[in-house]
Amino acid sequence: MAKKVRVSSPHSGNVVKKGAPQPKEETYEFVPTEFDERTYIKKEITGTKVTLIFALVSLIVGFAAGSIYTLTDSAVWGLLLVIVVFAGMSQFLKLIGIDTTKIKAGSMLGNYITSIFLILCVWTLMINPPFI
Repeated sequence: MAKKVRVSSPHSGNVVKKGAPQPKEETYEFVPTEFDERTYIKKEITGTKVTLIFALVSLIVGFAAGSIYTLTDSAVWGLLLVIVVFAGMSQFLKLIGIDTTKIKAGSMLGNYITSIFLILCVWTLMINPPFI
């Protein structure tokens, strides 16, 4: 059995007549959100300070871990030093007056990962012939 299809014709009443009021088109106006430049700059400066502190501490820890390895011939003590420093890093930042709650978690994770690699680089340099 064939389906019946309904086709609208010009006489069915669905046609817009001349002179009839057209519905108004909606207009969209972009309204930018409020942006506090001072807060943004303070957050960026704090993030940069934290990154620099992580880098300096990583250089010192890498040098110390390499020295410990050279003195004791065991990497365990150097690894223990790295773990202790990372465990106390947020407390150290609070001690020197940096509020880490304003820094994004992803940024802090990036700082920790970068620090690990920087420590490993310095440590590797310290345990090779020019330095031992």
